[in-house]
This record gives sequence, structure tokens and C-alpha cells, in this order.
Amino acid sequence: MSEPTRPLPRLDEPDTADFWAGTRKRELRYQRCEDTGTVIWHPRAHSPGSLDGRLSTHVASGRGTVYSYSIVRHLYHPSFRAGGPSVGAWGALD
Repeated sequence: MSEPTRPLPRLDEPDTADFWAGTRKRELRYQRCEDTGTVIWHPRAHSPGSLDGRLSTHVASGRGTVYSYSIVRHLYHPSFRAGGPSVGAWGALD
């Protein structure tokens, strides 16, 4: 039996295409509602705080604070085992 293939994001999906385009440039892109000023994460087509909210895309500065992180070395899903450890972090961007 062959190893399952790792699921990949749809790079052409309208709500998230700009985010994935940023990853190709090593940028972290996020959205902001122009009506409320709210930073929005995860990428989406609408503002959760305003029905008429206009979204703008911004590039994170690369600065911030990491409060905690975890390295997961035992990956249970077969699609991710060959990729090595996975890291999750909790923090705040400037």
C-alpha cells in the first residue's frame, strides 16, 4: 500500500489566493476591515464585524512576540509523517 499524499491548499481559491501568493514571496499577509479597523484572521471574503466591511490586505512586519510554542515530533496522520516535526506557536504580531 502506498503512502497517502499530503493534502495541499487550493491556491486559486478566491478568499485565500492572496494569502497563498504572499507565502510564495515569504510574506505573511493578513486582512483588516476598513470600516471597523479589525484585523481578520483567517483570510475570508467578508468582514465578520461589518456587513458592508471593505477588506484590505497588509503584510506583517516580521516582528512580534512568541509567548509559547510546541514541537510535535510524533505525527499520527500518515500524510504528514515523512515531513518531520511540526511546530505550533502562540504569539502576537506588531
